[in-house]
Amino acid sequence: MTDTKLSIVITGADTELGQETVRQFVAPGHKVTGLTQDKDGAATVRFPRRNRGRN
Repeated sequence: MTDTKLSIVITGADTELGQETVRQFVAPGHKVTGLTQDKDGAATVRFPRRNRGRN
């Protein structure tokens, strides 16, 4: 089986459903870009980046 990582864009990432969807894709290591209507929504879905060996 191949361990393929996806790059995903999720609209409405600051909604309840959007936040759960983001979590489901981030957990296995996929790259997720979440779209929100405003900056307040963006703060809701900000996740820390995983350390990928870069300083």
